[in-house]
Amino acid sequence: MAGTAPSEVIAGVGLADRPKKSHWPARMDLAQSASGLLLGLFMWGHMFFVSTIPISNDAMWAVTKAFEGYFFFGRAFPQLVSFKGLFCFGQNPAVGGPNSNFARSALDRLEWLVGVDLFENESYGFWKRPGVKPGDIKTEVFLLPAAGSVEKEGSIVNSGRWVQWRCAATKPLGQSKPDTDILTLLARALQTAYAGGGVRPAPIVHLDWDYGPEHADVHAVAKERRSRRRSRCYSAPGATPRPC
Repeated sequence: MAGTAPSEVIAGVGLADRPKKSHWPARMDLAQSASGLLLGLFMWGHMFFVSTIPISNDAMWAVTKAFEGYFFFGRAFPQLVSFKGLFCFGQNPAVGGPNSNFARSALDRLEWLVGVDLFENESYGFWKRPGVKPGDIKTEVFLLPAAGSVEKEGSIVNSGRWVQWRCAATKPLGQSKPDTDILTLLARALQTAYAGGGVRPAPIVHLDWDYGPEHADVHAVAKERRSRRRSRCYSAPGATPRPC
């Protein structure tokens, strides 16, 4: 500027011409810090709850009531930390934790339990364990026959983190079905039940589950997992479609 010494600086001159920096990096850092804080609080609460198991059942249930809001609202809200039903696909939670008595007593509080497995195990027969009257258990248990690993086609991940594709060596025995077929029939039944209305039926009625009417095509599932369309693949945006 004319008449201005080189050492003189006018505040604010030229700042409007400078490119503005984006605030998104700072916002992402804030979101990352907040998520880390929430994760830390969750882990602290989980470890505190688990540490009360060896003390006594009373201490464990007192912590459970605290998480359910009993000491804050005057009454418990089990929906905050509890659930009414449980699906078990090849799992056995009754003997999968450090306190099997606690796990089985938690199964007593369920309204329903669905097991998908080859055989009955401790989780599906918890209602007839020693020291318990089966008539006092209100949980309704359903055991669906599942197909074995050699009776269904699909991908697996072994202990060496290798992804392998296996073909079915034989057909499933009796009424047993692969997991994908069981989920497909369940999705169809839920869509039929919610077609007439219900609590927030839209996500179920409009569920995109077009792998097959009854038998799920595992190849279609695999292609969708790879973020590809089931009918065609695209090598690049704007490229000519080619068959998969």
